[in-house]
This record gives sequence, structure tokens and C-alpha cells, in this order.
Amino acid sequence: MEVAVKPKITIIIPLLPKEENKEKIEQHLKQILPEKVDFILSCPDPPGNRAYALNKGAEKASGEFLWFLHSDSILDSSHVLYLLDSIEKYPERMHYFLLEFFPSSLRMKFNSIGANLRSKILGCPYGDQGLCVKKDIFHSIGGYPEDQKYGEDHVFVWRARQRGIKLNMIPLYLQTSDRKYRLNGWFKITLLHQFLFWKQMLPELKEYIFKRKIT
Repeated sequence: MEVAVKPKITIIIPLLPKEENKEKIEQHLKQILPEKVDFILSCPDPPGNRAYALNKGAEKASGEFLWFLHSDSILDSSHVLYLLDSIEKYPERMHYFLLEFFPSSLRMKFNSIGANLRSKILGCPYGDQGLCVKKDIFHSIGGYPEDQKYGEDHVFVWRARQRGIKLNMIPLYLQTSDRKYRLNGWFKITLLHQFLFWKQMLPELKEYIFKRKIT
């Protein structure tokens, strides 16, 4: 009689209700994932948002660690191996990868360099960098904030740091699509992201400094 192996990691990918690539994503993950890693494709029920889908996926997850990915991220077995090694060394940290956009272009290289510097210097990785954290730590943070109209991943990272959770950068690039920039204009989206980043970061940074002073 075979005994089911409890997964070490559960991958959670939020999907749009009419995601065209759902079957393709499922097939790819089944091909590359080892037995100790399973996955959940989570679609929000109306009127749920992205944060809601992420939290619902986390509720269903059976893995000790939760690994949140975007549907257009390019994942291969090396990412899994690097992450398994990282969580073994630093189980109490929040893990993330270096960001790279595809297809490659000079403008998108500029954006990826900026994102990686932001992550390293300011401690602000985003969801497209493949955030991974222990399930009990995820729940202690309170999950993704469903009251946020945007940037739920950004706020989630700050609230982890406010609770003393350290970050760990995995030295491997995780590619994600530049589709949003191509469809809406590189300059417009880049400028908008910068504005929203600082608008959202300042109150969270203030709270972070306050909590550090009283601990």
C-alpha cells in the first residue's frame, strides 16, 4: 500500500476566470515538479480580487511552504531545486528570486535592474519574483490584504518585515512576461508603477520604523 507523500511546497497561482492557458500551465507543472511539490490554480469568485484568490489558495494548500507565482512566470526545475535548498537553509525567511522580463529588450532590462535593486536595497520584492514563505508565517502575517485595490504583494512583504520576518534573495532569475508594458505602453506603466510604489510604501515604512522602535 502506497503512502501519500505530504508536499514540502505548494505552488499557488492566481488565474483570471477565463484564463486561456490553464491547461498548458497544469501540464507544464506536472512535467517539472518533483513529488514533494504540488500546485493550486486559484481563481477568485466574484467579486473577489487577486488577494482573495491567493488567500483561498493558501487555505487549500497542504504544503509546509507556500510559493506564490504569476501565471505568466516561466518556471523550470532549477527554480524548484534552488528554492528547496534555500528553505532548508533559512526556513523562517521569506524567499524571492531575481526578476527578468521576456522577451528581452533594453527598456525591460532597465526595469528588471530597477526591480532587483529595489528588492535588495529597499527590501521590497514583488509578487512576480515568486514569493515563498512558511504557511504558519503566512497566517501570522494575516495573508494578502484583500482591502488593497493594487499592490497586495507589496503590502504583504512590508507587513512581513514589520513582524521581523527577514528576506532571502535566491540568486537565480525568474522570468515573467512584459505583456502589460506592451499592451499599455512602457513609459506609462513604468511611471504609474513608480507613483503607486511610493504612495503605498510610505505609510508601511512609517509603521515599520515605529514597530522597530518599540521592540
